[in-house]
Amino acid sequence: MTKFIRILIIVNGIIIPLVFIVILVAFVGNIIGNNWHRETQTGILTGNVFQKDSGFVARQGLDYSSPDLIEGTENYCITISVKTFEKPQMIRNRITKFSNLKSNEEKTNYFNIIFLDKNYHVLRSLLTQKASISNVVIAEKDESLKTDDNIRTHGTDPTVKNIAYQIVYEDTNHDGKLDDKDQADLYISGIDGTDLTKVTRNIDIHKVKFFNKNTLLFIEYTDRKNEPEEYKELKFATYNIHEKKLIRLDGITNEISKINGILNKR
Repeated sequence: MTKFIRILIIVNGIIIPLVFIVILVAFVGNIIGNNWHRETQTGILTGNVFQKDSGFVARQGLDYSSPDLIEGTENYCITISVKTFEKPQMIRNRITKFSNLKSNEEKTNYFNIIFLDKNYHVLRSLLTQKASISNVVIAEKDESLKTDDNIRTHGTDPTVKNIAYQIVYEDTNHDGKLDDKDQADLYISGIDGTDLTKVTRNIDIHKVKFFNKNTLLFIEYTDRKNEPEEYKELKFATYNIHEKKLIRLDGITNEISKINGILNKR
């Protein structure tokens, strides 16, 4: 009996540490795997295609929405996004909506937008080169023209003529992806994707809103400089859509600074 207990103690002394090591390795591997997954699941890869064996494979594929009505108009749009394959896939020459994509991608950065007329005929795509659209703001329809449930509309609003976008064209943080962590500039187009125009340069956009019957953009921004976000001074500007003119509203910023001085007065 004593010999059996000794053997049992020896066996347990070997098995228990081995089981603990296996569990520990699996736990650490899971953490590393999850961190890698979070790092690579969003954004548009700058180097999507690479050669493997005798062909080329892609790390990402297209995903796209059903046609959505652009509120206040008779037009529709299809948003194109990019999602990452579980395993790189051979490049196909046929159109497909890929199904073997990672299912838990958290944030979508649109890759492009297709504009359609009321009969679903293609008018155009917004972009002609690789980019990431990190924000889309559509001119708002007059509240009096909305239905009671605030979802569908009666007729169209002639003031709904434009769409604003924050677009990233360059991988400014050099992480191999185009996403909302890169420096984006503000653009505006017609409601059907025509006349895409750059509105801002070298500033970081925080908020954009159409106002004055959709003839102006009100922009909240900070200067693009290398310092913590909480130290940057929030500034304001308007953009006259018809005149294509950006006007900085320094008076608002100065007045807020005065009020802040009152708060911090000793």
